[in-house]
Amino acid sequence: MTHFLRSDVVLEPLVLQWFAVPHNVSPMTRPRLHVNRHLSLMRSFINDPRPHEMMAANPAMQGGAFFQLPAAEVPRVQELLRRTEQATGALEDYAKALTALEAELHATAQGEALEGRYASLPPQLRGAVELVYDLHQRPKVRLREGVLYRTPLYRVTDQQVRAFRATEDVRHFYSTPRLPAPGDVWLDLPFRSDAIAALAASRFAPVRPEALAERLGLRAEQRVAFDALFTDQVPPPAKPYEGPGLRVRYFGHACTTFEYQGITVCTDPSVPYVAQPGRRGFHELPPKLDFVVFSHAHPDHFSIEWLLALRSRIGTIVVPRNEGGSLLDPSLKLLLHQLGFERVQEVDDGDELRLGPDFTLTALPFQGEHCDLDIRTKTVALLRAGEFRVMALGDTNLLDLDAYRAFEPEVSRPDLVVAGLESEGAPITWGYGPLFASEVPRKLAMARRSNSANAQRTWPLVEMLKPAQIHVYSMGLEPWFRHVMGIEVTLESPQVKNALTLCDRARGAGIDSEIMSMGWERTLTHP
Repeated sequence: MTHFLRSDVVLEPLVLQWFAVPHNVSPMTRPRLHVNRHLSLMRSFINDPRPHEMMAANPAMQGGAFFQLPAAEVPRVQELLRRTEQATGALEDYAKALTALEAELHATAQGEALEGRYASLPPQLRGAVELVYDLHQRPKVRLREGVLYRTPLYRVTDQQVRAFRATEDVRHFYSTPRLPAPGDVWLDLPFRSDAIAALAASRFAPVRPEALAERLGLRAEQRVAFDALFTDQVPPPAKPYEGPGLRVRYFGHACTTFEYQGITVCTDPSVPYVAQPGRRGFHELPPKLDFVVFSHAHPDHFSIEWLLALRSRIGTIVVPRNEGGSLLDPSLKLLLHQLGFERVQEVDDGDELRLGPDFTLTALPFQGEHCDLDIRTKTVALLRAGEFRVMALGDTNLLDLDAYRAFEPEVSRPDLVVAGLESEGAPITWGYGPLFASEVPRKLAMARRSNSANAQRTWPLVEMLKPAQIHVYSMGLEPWFRHVMGIEVTLESPQVKNALTLCDRARGAGIDSEIMSMGWERTLTHP
């Protein structure tokens, strides 16, 4: 008898029980993150869990680098640390060798030729690095990320998927490793596994659970929990949009779909699991996401979890290109290939991509939002569907509007603009701290934040573009997204106040504007 995977089943991607984000999957970034955060946090919690319990009990500290676990879990964390240390010695050796090489170069390289230094590279780094200078004669190490994926640093044997039913929205923030719980089904398979893809696809297409269990290699004792993930109820069929004009629908956070003449574009996909009135879940998505466009690599926008969940429905993925080799800036194209996605299109600022006969995407500059770090994997999307134009600003910080004036008249008078106003942003240590070779001073960490635009910086863009509509993502207001955002946003939060200020001012100028909530929808049609 055939069944369907329940809509509330989470397929949570993990790397040695840590929530999978780009930085702990790419072999370029994982070693230093592993040493400076994962090992450090496990040892800190084992040594004294009390500070972690105190921080976890303080709502203002959500999203910090501490465990959201009680002291009773120390034995299980000790066991996780033991197994991790046994499995990841190569990661530690590589991280130490890279840090030592960077320190040596900065101390001794004064602009002379670097050729002679290759002979003395430690074995962990040979073939994987290039030693270069910038135009100010400052030395740096450029990493060959494509090579690193072919070394023991990339361990698909560390990848796991934890399947469970979401009985509530709240999950631990991703700085806490996942520990097995009753009802969980743990699958020790690579993310790109065809069996994992088949499990995710069974949310939309019927399967025989016993055949899928065999394909997944489940043990007999896992079958009861596995069978509970399925239902014989047929989900509502997904229907393509066949109406006139361009239909725009909001699914949460930065996830918006644009449907035009049988083609669907989806930005930064994410959907809730727990059904509630006013929410759109998996079965409200179009049957095919012909193009998925990622604005940048922060985990609240580039989600491995939802990529795996929607793999059977995704056509081509569009990602911003980077120049490669920067420890802070892993390649999304390389990562996506390892996740099982072969159709990946990179775009630079100014590139135009044809999506259909009368449907194009132009990549525009995405400014700031990355703590002033030289990170180039970010883009703003301009969609042109027939006579309609829509801009998806994402989290751009709008630091220099002349970057958009260069694209006039294409960007002027758009029919609709969607934007995020993460006006606070996390300090540099939140996402990037573990990747630094040494600790970032607190004063600098708090001053350099991953904040996007606020109402004040956005309004000059509104005046310049003169959009017919401008709407703002519900940044952080969705409780189902807190395990990624790490913050609890209320109506008094700066993000919401800025959004309300912008919307009020826009409406005062005759522009349709609101904070998008689950279920938000607009259809752009001919006058």
